[in-house]
Amino acid sequence: MAERQWLSDYALLMRRGARRLVIGVSAVGKPPRRFDYFKVLEGPDHDLLLLNSPENGWYFNGVPLGDGAPSLAATQRYLCELAAGYDEVVVIGGSMGAYGALILGQAIPGARILAMSPETYAGLAGGAFIRFSQAEGLPPGLSRLLADPALDYTVITGERNAADFFCTSEVPRNRLLTVRNGYHQVAAVVSAHMGGMQGVVDPLLEGRLAEVLKPILGELSRYPDLGAVLYLFEEKRLSAARVEAFIETLPKGFYGRAILHLRLGQRARAHGNPYLALDHAARARALNPSDIEAHLLHDQLYARLHGAPPPPGYQQHLDPRFAKVLRYHQQWCELARLHGDPPPEPLARPAAKDAARPAA
Repeated sequence: MAERQWLSDYALLMRRGARRLVIGVSAVGKPPRRFDYFKVLEGPDHDLLLLNSPENGWYFNGVPLGDGAPSLAATQRYLCELAAGYDEVVVIGGSMGAYGALILGQAIPGARILAMSPETYAGLAGGAFIRFSQAEGLPPGLSRLLADPALDYTVITGERNAADFFCTSEVPRNRLLTVRNGYHQVAAVVSAHMGGMQGVVDPLLEGRLAEVLKPILGELSRYPDLGAVLYLFEEKRLSAARVEAFIETLPKGFYGRAILHLRLGQRARAHGNPYLALDHAARARALNPSDIEAHLLHDQLYARLHGAPPPPGYQQHLDPRFAKVLRYHQQWCELARLHGDPPPEPLARPAAKDAARPAA
């Protein structure tokens, strides 16, 4: 049984007398005394420190740790002193927590950092900071931190979220893993694949994370220019013609073309051109058959143009590891409704809002 020490309403230390410390850095939406990773990172082989940022503050003003106003320097100093009592330290966070994991973990010598969907350009259009944070000012950019060869970190991001993908442009390729068909909630997919987030700790420390995650990984980390094109198009700063020209620079048959065809199809539908939209959707589905968003767009357009949906082709491509990702679940529900199929199990608690309340 772990001994619990409340450092504040935003920091809980759970000690077992272990020689390994795992620090879980929460994402947005957690009120005081609520944290991500309370259950999924608890384990017998490590002590656990859980952190939260008041008012979705992105951690750049530090975490309250007791008396006195919080500051980033004070939080980093505390973590450095705490970590000195351990042989191994792992820092894990997703979204806002990924940004926090990087800026807090950099202060801990020898720490291994896992940052899932970090907004490295915090405050960019379409990003999570603009939507969720109540913090005054903008967090500092992470360009210098990401370029530090002494910092031991791994970034995991989805290949479908344009802002997240764009934010990986300064992440060295050897430190970047991308989840094929992944949205912002890659932590939910990683956790499902590993049987719980605690399953990533040993592979991260042993340098085997890419190996154990290989079945869910894609290849778009090799195409940072694709991320820039996707982001600029979604922000309506790049024309469809420019995107179509860029597609031709990618290898024939490469699944990376699919996400661009999908977004072109969605744009064509919004502009009242369903036949062009259907053509793009068909191309996206053929290039990336496991993309159920492409199946949904294709089947909706087909039903609109022909009066009935086509024979369903999405079922064989459903991936239960994505079942707790809110957007994936919504698309699955829409496809099931369109084809008269049984819907997936309802989400009792979507991954984006998942938290645990430890007992006082």
